[in-house]
Amino acid sequence: METQWLKSVLFALVFLSLDSRAYSTWVTELSDLSLGLQLPVYEDKKKIRPQRKNLIARIRHSNQEKNTIERPSVRIAHDRDRIFDIVNEIGKAGKKLRLYKYLRRNFEANGEWIRVSVRPSLLPLINIDRFIERFYTFPHYDVIVDTQLLRKQPATVAELSTQLAWFLGADNVAKVEQRIASGLNIDVERWLLPAFARRAARSFNRNRGPNCFHSAVSFQDESIPENDRLNVKREKHHHHTMINFDELWRILHKGMYVISPSETDLKYGDVIVFFDLPEDYHFGGGIDYRWIKHATVYLFNEYTFSKGSKSANTPYTVNLLREEWTKWRNYTKNLAVRIYRKAQVQVRSLPREDRLDWLY
Repeated sequence: METQWLKSVLFALVFLSLDSRAYSTWVTELSDLSLGLQLPVYEDKKKIRPQRKNLIARIRHSNQEKNTIERPSVRIAHDRDRIFDIVNEIGKAGKKLRLYKYLRRNFEANGEWIRVSVRPSLLPLINIDRFIERFYTFPHYDVIVDTQLLRKQPATVAELSTQLAWFLGADNVAKVEQRIASGLNIDVERWLLPAFARRAARSFNRNRGPNCFHSAVSFQDESIPENDRLNVKREKHHHHTMINFDELWRILHKGMYVISPSETDLKYGDVIVFFDLPEDYHFGGGIDYRWIKHATVYLFNEYTFSKGSKSANTPYTVNLLREEWTKWRNYTKNLAVRIYRKAQVQVRSLPREDRLDWLY
């Protein structure tokens, strides 16, 4: 009898330990995340917008039936007075009545909002610069590392070099170390991002498809979206590099591992995955990839790198984690995040299964 009791106690302790471990891989409050490297920086919050010629080209050449170039659209409150305000703000003199009729005619209603497709016939009616300022302006953080202060922190410099090495390579890390030693300030976009993110920062796609999942995995290895064993499905009228949440889920479990934020600080390159969990979810239970809503990449301090959506309307930007958290707290009912870290080995083998067998 005593032996049976002891077995029951041990089983309960093991179960509680496993359950606690499962819970520890989830974070439901931003304050429970331990931020990683803290570097002395200057920051400047900028507004970025697409180039006028590029947006006009999208408007003129998009055709949803024939290519992946996304026709621009705008979201407007389904309110007559608000529509009048927008017409007065972006409409050309003498064309405002025609613009109002266009907005009232070319929209899709969605509750309190309407989505208006921007067709070539709209161009003569609007001031394009005011239109871009009103609908296509996004925040982005310019960040400069103060190396005069940083080089006085040799342990921080050493840890920064270690974390960067898996993403930038030895040659680029050596250049960063040389700038720090010389006291030359470091522009994060130029010196502290891998090749994909360096090219993408501040930019707008013209194609629909590339999304936050594409941004997160390309940060790890920009060849991943081109790998048809990982990026399995090709969506009609979407760019082939788009990553779906099921594909992201597979990529995370092939070349990354989940960490426990209560046991380790965030590190450069960690992928922060935002979930909207069912209200009755029990931590430690199975996870449905369809609960994934967003992914962003951690840099240092409170900075992250991501793309807002699969729409060509959103750019790749350096953000603040707290701002992304607030945004997705508002977009979800039961927000929780997990942190995935790049495996510190080079995995080259491909799965044995045919690429269509695993899901589709």
